[in-house]
Amino acid sequence: MAEDDRRIVVGVDGTETAAAALRWAVLQSGYTGARVEAVLAWESPAAYEWAPGLTEPADVEAAAREVLDKAVADTAVPVTRTVVNGNAVRVLLDAARGADVLVLGSQGHDELKGSVGLHCLHHAKCPVLVMRG
Repeated sequence: MAEDDRRIVVGVDGTETAAAALRWAVLQSGYTGARVEAVLAWESPAAYEWAPGLTEPADVEAAAREVLDKAVADTAVPVTRTVVNGNAVRVLLDAARGADVLVLGSQGHDELKGSVGLHCLHHAKCPVLVMRG
């Protein structure tokens, strides 16, 4: 695989474990020359859940972009930023298609049970690394 084709996809959600995942990806990029892509998924409220006065979907997306921008602000290598409206598992699996590795942060004491990470571990077509906080 050519160096230009190497890609590390990182799931970002504003948590400390996601920040650890991003730090690992940036460090690994320095060793391998792989591009880093930080991906944040957000879901807009369903039409039947949304009512005037509640947060507009555009505001949710703007907040998601702000979380991602903050996460990658001080990285040592360029990071591609991707914000997608959709289910986190589906968004991450789609983004990781063709990647060298998908890097995620773990959540809680029972890190993977029922989580996005567990679904990605079982269904990703590339290696998955789960970082503990």
